[in-house]
Amino acid sequence: MSTPVSAYPGWRPRPAADALTALRHSVEQQVTTVVAAECQQQFGHELSAVILTGSMARSEATLRSVPSGNAAFPRIELESDAEFIVILSDGARLPRREMEGALAADCERELRVLGIGIHIDLSCCHRTYLRSLPPHIFTYELRARGRVVWGKPETLEQIPDWRPAQLELEDAWRLLCNRTVEQLQIVEDLPLQSRRDPHERLRYRLIKLYLDMATSLLVFAGMYAPGYRQRCENLGRLRANADAQEWPFPLAWFYERVRACTEAKLSGAGPLAAGADPGLVLAWWRDALENLQRLQGWELQAMLGGPAGDYAPTASCERFAAWRRAQPWQQRLRGWLALVRRTGWRGMRLWPRWARLTMEGSPRYLIYQAAALLTLRLPEYLEREDGEQSPVGQSASNFTALAEESAAPKRRESGEAAAAELVGGLSPLPLSPGASWRDCAALLLHQYRGFLQDTRA
Repeated sequence: MSTPVSAYPGWRPRPAADALTALRHSVEQQVTTVVAAECQQQFGHELSAVILTGSMARSEATLRSVPSGNAAFPRIELESDAEFIVILSDGARLPRREMEGALAADCERELRVLGIGIHIDLSCCHRTYLRSLPPHIFTYELRARGRVVWGKPETLEQIPDWRPAQLELEDAWRLLCNRTVEQLQIVEDLPLQSRRDPHERLRYRLIKLYLDMATSLLVFAGMYAPGYRQRCENLGRLRANADAQEWPFPLAWFYERVRACTEAKLSGAGPLAAGADPGLVLAWWRDALENLQRLQGWELQAMLGGPAGDYAPTASCERFAAWRRAQPWQQRLRGWLALVRRTGWRGMRLWPRWARLTMEGSPRYLIYQAAALLTLRLPEYLEREDGEQSPVGQSASNFTALAEESAAPKRRESGEAAAAELVGGLSPLPLSPGASWRDCAALLLHQYRGFLQDTRA
């Protein structure tokens, strides 16, 4: 019988300040107890530590109560993943990713019996992994806010003690790129009549986008903090000195958006709380997409060097191409070799095409730029689709076409074609010249999940 985490020496329950906090801590305790017990049963004496990281480790996970068969005990659904790092002894053989997934699925099933619906992510490694972590956002958060739920608490002290000013700028920029790709998930919500609540999905994606835009900007400003509330406060202090530096958008406006998203994420309150007006969600999402491109361009300018320039979305796309082509050859080759290893011999017939694409950049950067080209036009694509029979289609009149703010229709179509070319070059079946934006987006999401997730290459 596995020993629950509550029996481990030094474990103490966290105090609860209010009902939501009490519920969040109760769920955290049940999740960590189940995962720690399952890991101990699976790995036995080879297990060194189980570390919780991410929003649940910071007690910032988003959860909601949904009806169940028993009205007295509603089911709890978490929109945030529970992320765990499982440390094995140095001589232990690390399990394959499939085994990690099976162990996570066992934990999820046991938690469903307890009335908790959540996605568990488990990654196994040795202690040497902790000692070799680079100056990234993940590293800083893991050391500062990670929680050892089984094992020695001093395990986290093996992680390098990077300071906010030492964090790599490109890592923060990549965070924005990942959120850009995620915006294309709207194609999986359409036709929306098949979804339970499409606007809730878009609302959560919008909140996540604004919060991570703040995270990325604060890294570039040297004011990053591990926690949504503290980041919002730091952004407020940055806003007070906004005139000291050129920013891609008004910081006062951005701070108010981030503050509203922080309240919705942590307290379930404010204009973006659950059940928010769909028109407001769509309007804020449109604003977020345009300013996401501006922020990416501003960050690229900071990394490329040179004087401040135009941060309009079209200029940001051109700056993106310059950064992609300036990527060192070692990084490009590392990315393509990682793709070859993932696809194996089944991708051999694509190797000549991939060799030519090496001149353009790594697979990651090609996917990132294709996502930027498509995401910029998402509101316009939705608006110009005739006869859309869905909640978003009916609300599409809230969108204003971006044509007046960017370029002529011919240029817009060439941008769409460029995205299709970038995405199709990685695919076993290149997109046809008449492929729609939905085809491009669906293929890009497939490539992102298959080629880039779970790797830094």
